Amino acid sequence: MAVQIKTNDPLVSVIIPTYNRSRVLPRTLSSLKRQTYKNLEVIVIDDASTDDTEKVVKSFERDLNLVYFKNKINLKIPARSRNIGLKKASGEYFALLDDDDEFLEKKIEIQLRTAQSLDEKAFILCNGFTIGKKSRYFVDIEKPSGFIPRGKGIFPARYKLPFPSSWFFHRELVDKIGYFDEDMFTYDDVDYSIRLMAEYPAYMVNQCLVNWHTSYPALSGLSMEHIEARKYFLKKHLDWIREDRFCLYKFYWSLGKDFKQLGRTTEAIQYFKKAFFVKPYKLEAAGKIVGLLCKDIVAKTKMQGVHKL
Repeated sequence: MAVQIKTNDPLVSVIIPTYNRSRVLPRTLSSLKRQTYKNLEVIVIDDASTDDTEKVVKSFERDLNLVYFKNKINLKIPARSRNIGLKKASGEYFALLDDDDEFLEKKIEIQLRTAQSLDEKAFILCNGFTIGKKSRYFVDIEKPSGFIPRGKGIFPARYKLPFPSSWFFHRELVDKIGYFDEDMFTYDDVDYSIRLMAEYPAYMVNQCLVNWHTSYPALSGLSMEHIEARKYFLKKHLDWIREDRFCLYKFYWSLGKDFKQLGRTTEAIQYFKKAFFVKPYKLEAAGKIVGLLCKDIVAKTKMQGVHKL
């Protein structure tokens, strides 16, 4: 840690898990150099990269208060690297930053001042701009800042919650709910945000404070691992999700679509049926069931014809 900052302001730990992103990592780290709030600890958890990640990180040692840790082997699951970062952090507040995103200059300053102005500890989120084929604000920028509604019958996933690079929270929240679920290959960020919101209010700062870059190639597409993670999430929070029929329908519906996309017709029909029984008046689920059954019948008929030949 080449940079030592003396200040009475609280230390904010920014945690960046990364793997083979040396091409875009300079943009991410440069955004931290430009922060108006300077008392930062930047923790980079390198998941055993094989590119120039270490060289890129160390080139910022003069400009940032850096902690660099490289895993001995590739842990594969992002939650594991995030947890290492949380455990190594010494700040009073935490911010997460994905390795291909960037903070706008006042991101930390505005979220910290917001956290300090509230009467209770809260999970602080912010708006941002997604940059890619469809560039847009993550949520309607015209909406006022404020607390996200919570209470009986409301499962937080019914709202469009921003990605982890928008998050900001006090150490107390981690002490209370623990760490990311390392049994989840993906969807661990959604799970963690839900657990935070089960214990603490969430406050949305509706200002554009983050750029999410979606044009850089995704690390992975839809796979059975992704679906299994979502099924695990659904099972883990099912009692709570059942209180919010809108969310329950959406989870079943989206799992049906995912299975359909992977060509798993039987499982797709199973989840479309679940969605239909949650909200039978939503004819889209019934339509998908009929369509898949017809497609399956046609395929079997063609196959029988081939066997007869």
